[in-house]
Amino acid sequence: MALNLALKNATTTSPVPTLYRSMLRELPKVLSIYDIDMPLLEAQQKIKTHFTINGAVKDERVKEILIAKGYMELEEVRHSLELSLLAENKLFAAVFLLR
Repeated sequence: MALNLALKNATTTSPVPTLYRSMLRELPKVLSIYDIDMPLLEAQQKIKTHFTINGAVKDERVKEILIAKGYMELEEVRHSLELSLLAENKLFAAVFLLR
């Protein structure tokens, strides 16, 4: 019984590390696109602090809500990055065609 529980816990992956890594992966783009004057390491530390603060949450429903909120914010950032890149490409094309 204990072995089955241990195996189940070992194979079940938490979405928290995946969310954390995804946010860190997008961070350099966010800092450059939004022209945020903050070193990358400091921004990474701020993200880590938020995850650490919320790491004390014990209620599973609250954890699920926090994870869902994190993924929604990440998708919102990705979407705005895509829009800004699209706008830059259209602006470049317009300037190139006017020559």
